[in-house]
Amino acid sequence: MRLLPAYLQSQGYFTGLMAKTHIGPNGEKQFEWYSPETAAGFPAFLDSAGTRPFFLWVAFHEPHRPYHPERGAQRHQPGRVVLTLYLADTPATRADLVNYYDAIAHMDDAIGTMLAELDRRGLRQKTLVLFLSDNGAPFPREKGTLYDSGTRTPLIFSWPDVIPAGTVYDQGLVSTVDLTATAGHRWSGPARFDARPKLQ
Repeated sequence: MRLLPAYLQSQGYFTGLMAKTHIGPNGEKQFEWYSPETAAGFPAFLDSAGTRPFFLWVAFHEPHRPYHPERGAQRHQPGRVVLTLYLADTPATRADLVNYYDAIAHMDDAIGTMLAELDRRGLRQKTLVLFLSDNGAPFPREKGTLYDSGTRTPLIFSWPDVIPAGTVYDQGLVSTVDLTATAGHRWSGPARFDARPKLQ
């Protein structure tokens, strides 16, 4: 089965994959470039892409278990985390949430580093950045469930001068399985995705 990177390569894109793979040997071989690193490997990916349009799938390990609090400073305090009503308010739960939030902060730092590199190279205005998650948080009633807390996941588009900052789509359910099918028919060329008609 051909996956998105194979289709994009046929349109002249340079394709890369970072960190987690979890898509099997057939999927992995359809990317031209791989790095186990995220932010640290990003400049090398851009160097390899050269002047070609690029597609990079970054599959962060954070905030998956096991957490690695030794990788960064603790930014959250157990006494200040907000618990949802269905989680037991215990020291163990609060400690777990602190590790989870700190892992998200570590991921946010990496994303910020990558966006800064796009800025430094003058590529930010030309690059659609899409942030999504495939599941809810790793807590009871969340990850792996069909409760709202398990299906309400982030889906953020950022593309300066194309998608106005603060734009919100509230017209119905959005599923990531529809993204390529929805976007594919709106491409007017290998390096352009025109989201403006739909995001007003």
